[in-house]
Amino acid sequence: MVRSAVLMLAAVMVAGCSTVPGGGFPSPPRYEPVGQTVLVSADSRLITAIGPVACGHAPRLVARAYPDKVSLIFENPDTNCNAEVIGSALASTELPMPLGNRALVHVGSTRGTIPYFSERDLASIGRLPFGLRLSSDAPADVTGPQGQPEIGDTRTYVSPDAAMEITQIVPSPPLQARRYWFSTSCPIVAGWYARHGFPACRTVTWVTHGYHFLVSMAVEHGMTLSVREFRTTAQAVLLSPGQYRLRQRRAVQQQQWLTEKLQLQWGSGRTSCIDLE
Repeated sequence: MVRSAVLMLAAVMVAGCSTVPGGGFPSPPRYEPVGQTVLVSADSRLITAIGPVACGHAPRLVARAYPDKVSLIFENPDTNCNAEVIGSALASTELPMPLGNRALVHVGSTRGTIPYFSERDLASIGRLPFGLRLSSDAPADVTGPQGQPEIGDTRTYVSPDAAMEITQIVPSPPLQARRYWFSTSCPIVAGWYARHGFPACRTVTWVTHGYHFLVSMAVEHGMTLSVREFRTTAQAVLLSPGQYRLRQRRAVQQQQWLTEKLQLQWGSGRTSCIDLE
């Protein structure tokens, strides 16, 4: 999987649109479709998406609720310029009622849905070294092997001495479980820069219970970030059994059922083979 272009927040976008003499670019449209996956909060009311920055302004995410669906579209607050749409920014909208089982769809569309990742499936983070604190939570900006946007979440943590990015995606097609694989690549976190030379960096990726995880960390030059310490941080990224993908949940349920049946048969003195039907 290839990490897409780095998310750039509106605060670091250009202050306005660069007008091209002679109108080299047309004015941006008032409305833009939601073209990537989105993020839905654990209570299924807050929806967050990555949208285009037009005329130097972050987009608005507009939602309209119906009994069986919720439609989404980006609205550009400023179209009074002749410039190329550059960069992207987060946009959120809050629903009056939880999304529930309703589908997310494009405005005016009668077919297809907008894929989303629910924060109810977010892994817990049990260890945040170097004073790291949550800085942003956004849809994963990740492209799959066939060029399709992947469903997932990216959380960014920062402190004066370090920055960390945790990406959790649902790979398509599914991947087989894979143990930790380490490298020395660096995260690119908007607004964080090493103050003294090049930072020390580590990245680890693994696949478990139907999810692909990617954790990257950078620390100030001169600070130590050993593989052992970084592994401890990765091991603190945990899923509960209820968050496993469907196939994994079935396997866990089958194992639990098998264990219970074994206990019952051993308790009754039976030692014959178990009938799995």
